[in-house]
Amino acid sequence: MSFNKFSYLSFVRFASVVVGMVWVAFMSSQSVGTAWGAPRLPNLQQDAHQKIVQTAPDQIHGVFVGCHPEGVAAYAERIHVKCTEVYDGVNFFALSTVDSRHASRVLSVLLTAQAIGKTLNILYEPSDTSGSNFGCFVENCRVILAVQMAG
Repeated sequence: MSFNKFSYLSFVRFASVVVGMVWVAFMSSQSVGTAWGAPRLPNLQQDAHQKIVQTAPDQIHGVFVGCHPEGVAAYAERIHVKCTEVYDGVNFFALSTVDSRHASRVLSVLLTAQAIGKTLNILYEPSDTSGSNFGCFVENCRVILAVQMAG
């Protein structure tokens, strides 16, 4: 018995969503707010269409913005999300896959938010164009420092 292309892709998408939801459920059940040593992100209940000018917690510097994910992609060298909102010409946010475990966690959050229609809160540094090293275009893309699915 062979799978046709449509059935296989449907299965892969479904499995990705399930894995992402399990990961999100696990993370939200943690009693400590700092999983893997990362600071807890603030809960931003703002309109995602306006830029949220809020500094990041503790040692991380940057700006949080709301993002309705229009598309999520995974490449060998990076993962990225395309947002419907545009902030100073930026509507793509990407992360290198050099640290594959971290990239997998971020990808799970991105895919889950897209699958269930949730808004993402993305922390990034507007002046950081280092993402060009892994395919994040200087014109419209910035590096993801942290990401949170809005409640």
